[in-house]
Amino acid sequence: MTQSLHYTCVVGVFCGTDGELASLHSSKYACPLGLLVMLTALKRVYPEINAIVYNLEVTSGEVLRRDIVQYISEYGQGHVLVCMTLTAGNVPQCMRWAQELRDLGCHIFIGGPEVTAVTAPFYAKHPFINGCVVGGGENILPIIVEQGFGVGENIFTKEHSPNTTIWHPFDFVNAGVDYNLLYALSSHKGISALFAGDCALTATGQRCVFCGRATMGHSSRPDPKVFWDELETAHAAGVDIIYNTADTVGVYPREFNELATAVPTWRQQVLAEKPEPERWMKAFMNATQLTDEFCYCAKAVGARFAIGVESLTDIQIAGKGNTQIGHIERAFQRASRFGVPLIATSIAGLPGTGSESWEADTEAMLNFYTSYAADGTLVWVTHSPLLIILGSRLFLQVLEKMGLSAQDPTYWPRESRWEAYNPIRMTAYYYDQFCGGSYEEAVQSVCGFLEKAKGVFGNRITLDSKGMDPDLWLLYGESLRSSV
Repeated sequence: MTQSLHYTCVVGVFCGTDGELASLHSSKYACPLGLLVMLTALKRVYPEINAIVYNLEVTSGEVLRRDIVQYISEYGQGHVLVCMTLTAGNVPQCMRWAQELRDLGCHIFIGGPEVTAVTAPFYAKHPFINGCVVGGGENILPIIVEQGFGVGENIFTKEHSPNTTIWHPFDFVNAGVDYNLLYALSSHKGISALFAGDCALTATGQRCVFCGRATMGHSSRPDPKVFWDELETAHAAGVDIIYNTADTVGVYPREFNELATAVPTWRQQVLAEKPEPERWMKAFMNATQLTDEFCYCAKAVGARFAIGVESLTDIQIAGKGNTQIGHIERAFQRASRFGVPLIATSIAGLPGTGSESWEADTEAMLNFYTSYAADGTLVWVTHSPLLIILGSRLFLQVLEKMGLSAQDPTYWPRESRWEAYNPIRMTAYYYDQFCGGSYEEAVQSVCGFLEKAKGVFGNRITLDSKGMDPDLWLLYGESLRSSV
């Protein structure tokens, strides 16, 4: 059967953001879920095909090169298809790998959040890119594997650009994740899972639809038993930390309760036998949604709830809807009462803020967090500079301020000719125009907060940050690097 296919070996490659955007901890507990879902769907159609996913945040580039050479030797040049996911900050690294792997004899297929109807024609023109897809690729990849790159729905090539893109909500009910497709599964600290989709940005048509929603509202969701059965594969490899990538579980009280009710025996044993730092599930939760019911569910599945604090001094401009400081305080109090661990996330650089308010936020957060770190409720703090990424409202506002078209990336600010835009350059302009402090000052403020938090909390909580310029991280985070 595979002899009649255009591609007989499909390799997913996920590049991290190291060297482009500094991330201290978060990326180490996740895996390339979109690539895994796509290749799992491919294996259902063509079970005989060779398919594997490499996560270059875990696996070395030398291993990838070695294996790619072996695949080409076995399947032949032009018969190995490499699929890559472009995310904010990893585009230059992806492009470097795409060029190298194309030179070795692979064909390159790209998609992901950075590939939209606007940017896809730009990326498709790169000499080492065979084609790219807008939106989910799980239905399109089998067609490419069978027929190669030609005219197809949402497929952009050098010869063809569709007049329109068609948005298909992700089918959670019938989708699956085979974690055995992940190279070096046992070397991952955690794995990603998706309980349900909740991304408002997909409604704009500017983002990918991997998470399952093209419009606001509930999406389909996997059967709880199937969800846990898939995770048992990772458990068998010794990986029991789960990064639930649903934007918030708070909009799914009934469904999350069903997930908690269906917790299998193996997960119950993990919760009973392993210490909490080795078996948690990260689940996003809005402070206004944290109820007693969710706390009971969290205990059942071993969840840490990630609460978006954003800013204790500027909560009204944080874009958190009706969230008030009182909601955040009550959420922390409830979690403390139930013994549910929390992850607090916050941002320096909300519109209209500046150096003085960032410093005030540092002191407010340290004071607020102290008692919850002491009683074990607060286990993780992520404090980051605001980053401007494709598809966000601020991205569009920055382009408008710069006098640039949101429908034509020709003049978007970039560092490399291979990227449609550079998030650091976009972000620096944003801070100059929308904030009372520069991007460098925001990074300095973030590092200052982490320094103070390290002095106050020691090793009781994990300190994290993401989206920082690596050069500024080297400049301002010197004493922190030894502890991450």
